[in-house]
Amino acid sequence: MAFPASITIVCVLLSLVPGWLYLRRLERIRPASKVTGLNELLQVLAVGLSTTGLAVLIVILLPPDWLLDPVALVKGGKAYVLSHLRRVALSITATFLLAIGAAYFLSWVRSIGRPKGFNTLGSPWVDAFNASPKDQGPWLIVEMTDGRFVEGWLRAYDPDKEPKSDIVLQGRIHMTPPDGGERSLLVKVNRYIVVGDQIVSVQIFDADMPSDPAKKRMSWGKFREEIWGKVWCRGEAESAEGGMPAASGTESNGLDGTLESEDCSRERPN
Repeated sequence: MAFPASITIVCVLLSLVPGWLYLRRLERIRPASKVTGLNELLQVLAVGLSTTGLAVLIVILLPPDWLLDPVALVKGGKAYVLSHLRRVALSITATFLLAIGAAYFLSWVRSIGRPKGFNTLGSPWVDAFNASPKDQGPWLIVEMTDGRFVEGWLRAYDPDKEPKSDIVLQGRIHMTPPDGGERSLLVKVNRYIVVGDQIVSVQIFDADMPSDPAKKRMSWGKFREEIWGKVWCRGEAESAEGGMPAASGTESNGLDGTLESEDCSRERPN
């Protein structure tokens, strides 16, 4: 009984997927064992072939109304396969899904009684920084090699840099001097980059992140009112200066203690 080579190769490759999935799930519940590549390949083959064999047995025992007829398959061989491609596809899909389910079940049995709550995959930086609950973010206190402490909200980090990652802090950046002096706020600093080589330790606190006014949804009425207010202010300024627009370069970012005056006696939106 001869089968098409392409179908045989696909079936062999699919039979390895349950074994690979089984090992990956085990690594989530226990530290990864230090085994050679050959040993790991043998484990993948053992689990994959056993689960796939069980799935094939189940498919054979099912009524052959829409799956392959095992008796006709043995008699017809390649001719039967080519004339029943739809049943072949359905049978392969059913076998693959059953094998995946068997691999999940085996990994679940192995996880019974084992501690949960840790992940051995990925970088420790990724796991620690992404563990904050919903609607909260990581507030970091970074201890530097010179004794300083820098605090702020996490903005970015480099998980690929080992052993220590560069960290970017944002928001209200605080710094404590190495002599244990008073904790101060860096008023004119919006972001602070901590080089990985200067990090001694990182303390992480999960806290409610401050709301970002720029990301708040604006109703159509408020949007229309704000646009009309700006147009009205601009028209009033041009009228006061003889139709000439205000000179550029007079805006302020608020860091020098001044604010741009554009509300024209109207209340500035929050």
